[in-house]
Amino acid sequence: MGQLVFAPISIGDLWDKITILNIKLEEYGKVDNETNRIKIEYVTKELAELMKIIDGLEAPSAPIDDIVKNLKAVNHMIWRHEDVVRTYGSDLKPYDSEFIKLVTDVHQGNKDRCQYKLDINKLYNSDIVETKSYINEGLK
Repeated sequence: MGQLVFAPISIGDLWDKITILNIKLEEYGKVDNETNRIKIEYVTKELAELMKIIDGLEAPSAPIDDIVKNLKAVNHMIWRHEDVVRTYGSDLKPYDSEFIKLVTDVHQGNKDRCQYKLDINKLYNSDIVETKSYINEGLK
């Protein structure tokens, strides 16, 4: 059996990771090949371990379904935009106004993502809260 590291993180970060793993399952499932089947196996195992942690937590002070849904949506937008951004910078695709819009959307998405994680942390009364230089409101 391999090694595991148990590191304290905020509950918002835990939910963030879970939404990203769910996106990976969706994306890897779109193309059936050996590499993606292996990726799906790894992701499924990690997701199961993280869900055990979620299942062991005290319930949040209010439902979080909508926040988690929004967090997943923004993470999926970031995923799709980053896929396109990676195609830039070569001779085939120079930087242009589309690139600037994509990067701006990713920046805003990361701000939204941080706020959703902060909202989750509040509802769970998380002992650990991630901070960002661009989020100053709602920390208490």
